[in-house]
Amino acid sequence: MIYFVALVATFALTVLLVPLIKKVAFRVGAVDLPQKNSRKIHTKAMARGGGIAIYIAFVITTFVLVPSHSPEYWGLLFAATAVLIVGFIDDMQSLNPWVKLLVQVIAAVVAFSFFGIRIEAVTSPIGQSLVFTDPNFSFTLANHLVSINLIALLLTTVWLVGMTNTMNFVDGIDGLSGGIAAIAAIIMFFFSPKPWS
Repeated sequence: MIYFVALVATFALTVLLVPLIKKVAFRVGAVDLPQKNSRKIHTKAMARGGGIAIYIAFVITTFVLVPSHSPEYWGLLFAATAVLIVGFIDDMQSLNPWVKLLVQVIAAVVAFSFFGIRIEAVTSPIGQSLVFTDPNFSFTLANHLVSINLIALLLTTVWLVGMTNTMNFVDGIDGLSGGIAAIAAIIMFFFSPKPWS
């Protein structure tokens, strides 16, 4: 039941926050002008930063409804916050793409190394799996043991950075990336392990 409540609450909060974020975006100049990019189909300036509404709604809902949070949650929050901040700065004043890429890679590596967000296995269609859990090297940083498998690190970083930029590149129509994200989230919900199963 809590998952249904979280779904409805997050959706409702997002709907309420979008007009506010839109006003802020126009005020700070975070707008998409169609004449700057021929692949855009809209004819007037569109506010950017809709992901901020989704982010805020997600954070509020999870803090209110979820009693405890795993290290992976904090890693997700760290990486999402870093990418969100840099993305919104880029919406206001175009950043060097290499700067954005560097922040995304750092966020992914930190999420992998310190919070346990990682791809540790790849399964083939015939059911065989390649597992990447044995560390290639370990080190201690700030009293925290960091064990790294280089293949898992590479796969995780490429996946996180790749999906971040895929969602950015596909956003040529207002609401398209949000719709794709919603479809992906629904599919992942049904395929993920449930605490009640």
